[in-house]
Amino acid sequence: MAIIKHLSSKSANYTRAMEYLMYEQDRLTNRSLVNEDGNLVMRQNFLIDSLECNVATFDFECEKLNKEYKKNLAYKDVKSHHYIISFDPKDSYEGNLTIQDAQRIGMDYTKRNFPGHQALVCTHADGEHGSGN
Repeated sequence: MAIIKHLSSKSANYTRAMEYLMYEQDRLTNRSLVNEDGNLVMRQNFLIDSLECNVATFDFECEKLNKEYKKNLAYKDVKSHHYIISFDPKDSYEGNLTIQDAQRIGMDYTKRNFPGHQALVCTHADGEHGSGN
């Protein structure tokens, strides 16, 4: 059974949101991990797609549209929403759920619930504490 969690953010740092999705994170400090050369460490196993935007330019597109439509400019304004769909680790071996299946479920959910909005859908196969969900 999947669990859906919602977080809203007042941070206008859309680049940080992308960084969180694509790069390894220190779970204690919530900061991106860097290698010995100071470069961010890419996550090992993830899929990322977008809706109404381009993955590579998501951060710039959000900032541009906010300015163009004079939205989300005040500190108190919610700038983004983060939805997490966590699957039970058993779903992968009992239900044959693959990372591709989870990504498709995430894209379907996003298309149904947020039509016309910019969105990134990213699936990580690592899970909390090595759970694999």
